Amino acid sequence: SQSRGLYLGDLSAFYKWAVKHDHLAADPTIKVDRPAKAKYVPRPIPTSQLKAAIAGAPERVRVMLTLAGYAGLRCAEIAGLRCEDFDHEAGTMRVKGKGNKTRIVPLNDHTAELVVPGSTGPVVSWRGEPVSAGSVSDSMRYYLRNHAGLDATGHQARHTFGTRMYAGCQDLAAVQETMGHASPNTTRGYVQHSAEVAAKAVRSLD
Repeated sequence: SQSRGLYLGDLSAFYKWAVKHDHLAADPTIKVDRPAKAKYVPRPIPTSQLKAAIAGAPERVRVMLTLAGYAGLRCAEIAGLRCEDFDHEAGTMRVKGKGNKTRIVPLNDHTAELVVPGSTGPVVSWRGEPVSAGSVSDSMRYYLRNHAGLDATGHQARHTFGTRMYAGCQDLAAVQETMGHASPNTTRGYVQHSAEVAAKAVRSLD
């Protein structure tokens, strides 16, 4: 159904253009039923497993996994991050996300120690040169599956971050802003529901 939805979206965009430019009188896809969108299910790496994986990782991969799991950065954001983006005095780092949108992400003890104050250049590099987003993704995936024994990806470490941050603050807007999502609906797909938190909230009702 996902493929059908993509094809229908392309057709709809074409017919809308055709109607707008007077090539057609009406869009024939208007009355076509759209397939239901599959629900996006978060897949966080269990915290204990992620911590163990980070502890045993080679230095470059350790940095990548730390930025994904403790700052919620995407692979492309990790690849583009520079030491100059860290402001240790303010306790923040500047991250350039999708669409070249810049956001400020708070540092914690795990991420702050990745960069020595005053350093310059890419945070993750290979022989002094910046790495690509694909290289970041492949490096984390290969390490997690072949050395850490986890059927997981680096992007799932981002899911872990979203889930843990929401569990700590219960503020979806704060998580959305920190992770750089345009819509809260996207953020919900990264946040695993906690039955324990829900039960505690229900029990606390008068």
